[in-house]
Amino acid sequence: MLMTKHLYVPFLFAVVAGACGSSSSDSQAGTGGIQASGGTFGSGGAAVASGGTGTGGAVTSTGGAGTGGAGLAASSGGTGTGGAVASTGGVASGGLAPSGSGGSAGGASAGASGAGKAGSDGSAGSTVADPGTDGDGMFTINSPFKAAPESGTMAGSAKGARMTFMMSNAASKYYPGGSRQVTVYIPVGYVDNTPAPVLVVQDGTQYGPELMTVMDNLIAANRIPKTLGIMINPGANRSGEYDTVSDTYFKFVTEEVIPLAETTAKVKVTTDPQGRAAMGGSSGAPAAMGMAWFGDFLRIMTYSGTFVNLQSSTMYPHGAWEYGENLIPNAPMKPGLRIALEVGSMDNGATETAASFHNWRLGNEALAAALMAKGYHYKFTYAIGAGHVDGGVRSQTEPDVMEWLWRGYPK
Repeated sequence: MLMTKHLYVPFLFAVVAGACGSSSSDSQAGTGGIQASGGTFGSGGAAVASGGTGTGGAVTSTGGAGTGGAGLAASSGGTGTGGAVASTGGVASGGLAPSGSGGSAGGASAGASGAGKAGSDGSAGSTVADPGTDGDGMFTINSPFKAAPESGTMAGSAKGARMTFMMSNAASKYYPGGSRQVTVYIPVGYVDNTPAPVLVVQDGTQYGPELMTVMDNLIAANRIPKTLGIMINPGANRSGEYDTVSDTYFKFVTEEVIPLAETTAKVKVTTDPQGRAAMGGSSGAPAAMGMAWFGDFLRIMTYSGTFVNLQSSTMYPHGAWEYGENLIPNAPMKPGLRIALEVGSMDNGATETAASFHNWRLGNEALAAALMAKGYHYKFTYAIGAGHVDGGVRSQTEPDVMEWLWRGYPK
């Protein structure tokens, strides 16, 4: 398949240029740096959490200190000397280690690993390796689109179990009334009631079948961890659930859907944020994004995301357009967050202006620009000739995107 990576894209230029040397919240900025919350920093560095200080480097948590050109400490007590550290007490010299791992001298990957965030379920937490930047950035693909082999049944790939049940919403605190279908995907080799990573899929009946096949194939090839899947259908008010910018949907999933799925299917979803992923197409994308922004899901995968104004509110007058317009640019970075986006050149609202807040392409481009400017791991696919949540695009790209999504997580 033809996939072209873009290192420079004109629509991103103004956003990135405007971000340089900026300060976003209760901060004191030094020359040429960016600060997100409460700390101070010197020339060329950044402080992202209260109390951190940097001298020519960067600090992202209370008590961390960075010295030497590009030091970064991302957890309490971490120290960086000319390198980067993202784990409590970890040290790196000239290298980079993300959340949950120690440093590695002179390199950006494969350091001495340390424990990740422990789950509240009693699990020890994952040992997350440095994901690196392979696959990050902006890519263009062109029609006609060709399904990847992993999107269909492959010889030698064992099929995980599927368990489907109806969930009554009668007693729901968040979306009372009616019922919805939920399917739990259980990978081959999973041991009952053992904490495992999860992919929560919105519009489960629509997207779940192909995604579960992709998961079968990637798990069999050891390209992603043995991941549980929870495929959830929307209720009667799909847009109200999915497009509203708030923490309500995240609470519904974590307090009502996941516990019922665990009991019904004898599974256990990890509470380690590094092991929690969500996928959504169209309006399901802002639902998945809300699970990250207002919750603890750190791996997000979207197609033709409805990052436009379908459900406005007093707090978020432009609806999900606000993610790219205000929420991502104006808030401290959420450590460990990875986001994959896709949009088609012929997507919904293609002839609308940005002022309408109803152009899906522009909404996704603005979000990608904001993610790039903040320094997040992101993967943005622009599909020329594709319409809204194009089936050909999904069949071509889902395996690659899902593998990218789980980069760094232990298999």
